[in-house]
Amino acid sequence: ELDEKDEEMYRGLYDVKSLQIEEGITSIAEEIFYDAKNLEKAEIADSVTYIGKCAFEECRKLKYVKLPKGLKAISGGIFDDCRALEKVTMPDSYTEIGNYAFHRCHKIEEIYMPETLTKIGYYAFSECFMLRGIELPENLTDIEQGVFWRCKSIEKLVIPHGVKALKTNVFVGCKFEYVIIKNPDCEIEKNIDLKEGVLFGYKNSTSEEYAKNAGLKFYSLDKG
Repeated sequence: ELDEKDEEMYRGLYDVKSLQIEEGITSIAEEIFYDAKNLEKAEIADSVTYIGKCAFEECRKLKYVKLPKGLKAISGGIFDDCRALEKVTMPDSYTEIGNYAFHRCHKIEEIYMPETLTKIGYYAFSECFMLRGIELPENLTDIEQGVFWRCKSIEKLVIPHGVKALKTNVFVGCKFEYVIIKNPDCEIEKNIDLKEGVLFGYKNSTSEEYAKNAGLKFYSLDKG
């Protein structure tokens, strides 16, 4: 385990550009690589099953990370403010993305989401300006406040049927061509800030009502 006892040692590695966590380690403590100023690459062995919150926060030269296959959750703030991050090799079957996990990852373009994913936390992708490769899995149920705040490059988004609500500020600054909302009863808060593009949904649904109130074009998914 990499924990607080190792923190002083690792925080002194400001000149290290590449980091490899070897097999046998099972967990990594919170904030342990916080502000590692020159770190560009990190590869984490598949034996690791837990990585604490904000583990790589403000590693502003970090470009690539390989996460372990068996990781079950992407902890809150894990890559917060990693502004150079371009690619993360994601786990196979994680269930949750924590609050601010990829906040201000300005250069990342794609994030793999498995069918096991059920929750995306507050502002998880906010200010991911180049993020465009987004495919939300059908088992997703919770999209928290501000998740796609200022994700200006996402053109198309399909909200799965299991998502129960779209919350405050979830689409601030987005410039969609279209959004599809599959759940006709999805609770849509007035200030989700969806202002551009076409909204697809079902007749007499909450999405149709939102489109009418927001002055958006609406097309029905009903057959016939």
